[in-house]
Amino acid sequence: FLILGIAIALKAYPLLLFPFYIFYRSNKDIRPIKHSLITALPLIITILPFANQAVFQQSFFGSGLTQKILETKIANIPIFPLAYIFIFLKYLKSSNQKPLQFYLFPLLAFFVALVNFHPQWLLWFLPFTLIVFYHKKYRFLFCLTFLLSFSYIFLYNDNYLFWGHLIPINPLFAHLTSPYNLIQSRSSFSVSQLQDILRLLILIPALISYFFL
Repeated sequence: FLILGIAIALKAYPLLLFPFYIFYRSNKDIRPIKHSLITALPLIITILPFANQAVFQQSFFGSGLTQKILETKIANIPIFPLAYIFIFLKYLKSSNQKPLQFYLFPLLAFFVALVNFHPQWLLWFLPFTLIVFYHKKYRFLFCLTFLLSFSYIFLYNDNYLFWGHLIPINPLFAHLTSPYNLIQSRSSFSVSQLQDILRLLILIPALISYFFL
């Protein structure tokens, strides 16, 4: 919990994981109040020197993550928070002892499908879901989710997210035409529409993995 608190002090996204860890069934000595205070300690220590500054408050409460998870709405209701609540309730009610990652995987899939995420956010979640890959029943869903996710990332208007990974071999890779520019120059199809379709497709493994639980 102390390590989780340090993670939250560095980035906001581990807050999404905190409720799952605080009620982790394999921990027979769980003490929500005590462990919540331990988790909050690094955050409190690191923000105290800046807490009274308006610029810090604006940055802290208006981060990209906290804004983006509320953007996708139906009937003015944010969809990702609803998906999060459903997964968490399923986790609380579960009588089996499936590893926590089996719940974090559909959470990640819904996150990718419903949140206009930054590419690095996908890498933050990846270590928490890798165990799913080693179970044959889930392997196809895992591979499909990440294939679609990385296809979405490669369509960003940023060459360093595609050929840029190869510049340690040769810096000239950074100057090759990116998939984004290739589609824009040779097709009337909108790249943003293609990205939306990919995110919609990610909802399929997200829903399947949720019902597998």
